[in-house]
Amino acid sequence: MVTRVAKPVGTPFGAFPLRAHSSDDKDLLVDEARDVLGSYCFTDCTAQCCRHGKLPLRTAAEVAVVAGEQRAALERSGALAQNPDTTSSLSLEKPCPRLGKDFRCTIYADRPSICREYPLFVFGTRIVVAPDCRGAVAGLLDAHLARLKEKGYTIL
Repeated sequence: MVTRVAKPVGTPFGAFPLRAHSSDDKDLLVDEARDVLGSYCFTDCTAQCCRHGKLPLRTAAEVAVVAGEQRAALERSGALAQNPDTTSSLSLEKPCPRLGKDFRCTIYADRPSICREYPLFVFGTRIVVAPDCRGAVAGLLDAHLARLKEKGYTIL
């Protein structure tokens, strides 16, 4: 599979890496839509998705990467909980332990799958847009979502 890597985009906090894109046109459109939020997340939104709500963690490896040395303390406080389906959830009443003071993810290359997918979650030909994404609410994804609709996706 051929991939292309997008060039880093400058922000007031420096450059940050974007995703490697697959050669599949539909996947490329979804990734481009996610990438359009890049600088907005740091400059305007200040990573609200990493500071509020719940972070679902699908695997033990994701728990280990996110919780790190703080795992025992997060479990004792109830912030990190095991779900009945063997996944875990991290309550973000406090910011994600991997969110830096500059609102950048300190584990970006190893971040959980949910973070890689946010704010667009693809289920076959359906795309669910995270309702709490400030960039999506502000309309920053509208042009990309229109293109995805043209390609046959249903946007929810």
